[in-house]
Amino acid sequence: FFQAEDGIRDYKVTGVQTCALPISADQISLIPTGFDVDQFVNLEPARVERLKSKYLKTDELKRRAPVIGVAARYVKWKGVDYVIRAFKKVLTEHPQALLIVSGGHVDRAVVMSKMQAASHADVVAHQYDDILAVFACLSELPDGSYLEIPFEQDLYALFQLFDIFVHVPTDPVQETFGQVYVESMLAKIPSVITLSGSALDHAVHRENAWVVDYQDSDQIADGILTLLSDPALREKIVGNAFACAQERYEIKKQTQIGRAHV
Repeated sequence: FFQAEDGIRDYKVTGVQTCALPISADQISLIPTGFDVDQFVNLEPARVERLKSKYLKTDELKRRAPVIGVAARYVKWKGVDYVIRAFKKVLTEHPQALLIVSGGHVDRAVVMSKMQAASHADVVAHQYDDILAVFACLSELPDGSYLEIPFEQDLYALFQLFDIFVHVPTDPVQETFGQVYVESMLAKIPSVITLSGSALDHAVHRENAWVVDYQDSDQIADGILTLLSDPALREKIVGNAFACAQERYEIKKQTQIGRAHV
């Protein structure tokens, strides 16, 4: 979406990327990405139970709490390795915590099989460097303290498995929008985040999210621990985040705005 300033023929995409446009500010309208809020609000409990049965199969996994959730591909700029290191610190205060790392789109067995078949000089092998770095970080965690979910189509139900959601891109420009920011807000899951993509437009520290610096595992851990220990703050963040996302990103509202400009 676009945002222009008077006297400057630039546009900003989620407040970061700029490029000159040969048009004036009054010719630009802001229409953010839209989300179907009803899908989050009217989620059937049976769908959540289905995912619990699907992924939390053992008694040990069912007992683990709190659950820290991630939904990100295994690429370096997504910051997954920083979350894993932060989780190690969380475990010192919550030894039964569970880290769910979802959305990696990576089948560990397939990747390892391909790596074993590739030679050291094979160019294709370098494509897996970021993935292997995440694997290495996960290997430092205690057995049973984390769960990988390569892909789950029902994101509405998936977010309900989390007590805290974490999304920490490593800089402000790599994430073009970051749907998971808004999805966690609409799912009413308190989040620990860095400011990237759409979060630059809506996130306010301690108001609708817990905002941390880029590439800082200690701050991520402190944010998670603070939210876990402060129910009043969690409730405040959840309420403000939902209201913010509903106001900014409700698909029905965005459709009406779009039609008004046709």
